[in-house]
Amino acid sequence: MFGELCVRCKGRLWCGLPKCPILEAAKNYMPRLQINPNDIFGLSPPSIFVGRFGYPNVLAGPLVSQSEEASVIADTSNLYGKDLDFVMKNTSSLLRASIKVNVKKPYGKIIDVTQEISMSTKPLDTEVQVEKIRMAPSLDTFFHPTGPLIIPRKVDVVDNPAIPRKVDSVVEERLKANKVIIELYNYGLSVDYIQRILSAGVLGSDKKLVPTRWSITAVDDAIGKYLLEKIRDYEIISEIKY
Repeated sequence: MFGELCVRCKGRLWCGLPKCPILEAAKNYMPRLQINPNDIFGLSPPSIFVGRFGYPNVLAGPLVSQSEEASVIADTSNLYGKDLDFVMKNTSSLLRASIKVNVKKPYGKIIDVTQEISMSTKPLDTEVQVEKIRMAPSLDTFFHPTGPLIIPRKVDVVDNPAIPRKVDSVVEERLKANKVIIELYNYGLSVDYIQRILSAGVLGSDKKLVPTRWSITAVDDAIGKYLLEKIRDYEIISEIKY
């Protein structure tokens, strides 16, 4: 039933069906969450999400688990090789605590906390005061599944983030985003981490939020071109070497 067209389509309904059968089947793996309607206290893996609909006015904020003990994985490199059931149940337990914000004016306490979470290399205890619960869990064709959308009154980090010194320095220097991406990559930071802080609007000379889907593409493109330039003139070999 599923083949090459599905791989290229990624849920855009090129098959002509009213709904993507793969995404619909995947929803059966998503847990039904009981959400505290007032306050949520748990871990952010750390992870954030910046939407693209309505750009430049988008939904943005941290992803937070309801559990203080949950070992939630949000780094896609750590999800590689896991079965569908694990990926769906693990990532769709993360609640999207998001507010509407203009990407060119990323101001306010909740955005400050979102940026702080994005730069941390360790999970952070996070408290969310709930204004309303607006949406069901979300499946995206580029980003891992996430849980329901929470509109927060307030978001606080009650832990100290672990931010690499290199990140602190490049954030202050206001270098061009492409240059910073390569610099952080060569420093040894993961691609997922670089994508996250680019999305949070802490990189570049003209700092602004970047929708998560676009930040993934931008970082992959910048690093891909950089690596291509490094290997383009390598000597051709005639055999596979290990």
